[in-house]
Amino acid sequence: MAILDADLVVRAMGAPRVISVLLTADDDTARKRLSGREVGSQLEAHVARSKKMALHLDAKAPAGVHRIHTDGRAAVDIARDIIDVTGWVERASV
Repeated sequence: MAILDADLVVRAMGAPRVISVLLTADDDTARKRLSGREVGSQLEAHVARSKKMALHLDAKAPAGVHRIHTDGRAAVDIARDIIDVTGWVERASV
């Protein structure tokens, strides 16, 4: 949600350099991840809320937000993409 309120972050922190990143997943991936975390009877509620928020973020995220797809990808590969778009660290040559 912070990608929708980046201006609030800037005002609270002074003048930081803000790079917004939105991690995305398709419905099947989201359901699989949520079912691994939700062991009670609220899975369907979490899935519905997740889908609603994903649609909201996709529609409302500013144009400058970097979207990184996470479906079927290892965490290390997703992290590399985040590092690439943010420039947080220089990557070592491979």
